Amino acid sequence: MIEIYTLPNCLNCKRLKEFCKNNNVDFIEKDVGKDFRAKARLVVEGFEYMPVIAYKGMFYECKNLEELKQKVVDLAKCSNQ
Repeated sequence: MIEIYTLPNCLNCKRLKEFCKNNNVDFIEKDVGKDFRAKARLVVEGFEYMPVIAYKGMFYECKNLEELKQKVVDLAKCSNQ
């Protein structure tokens, strides 16, 4: 399942979660504002942009929301096969 690392007041995070819900993509949300381990993981990996998605140990950060949405669609297809 896709994991989405988010921040509470992040507009792109809200948009990505809404996109997933509207497209029936299952995901687990990791709120780095509340989850210290999730935040530490992103710091160790060196990510600077939110949201970040993770799937099977691979991470993708949001430098362009539309590209990240396409990555979510592609990963969802992989997880359904």
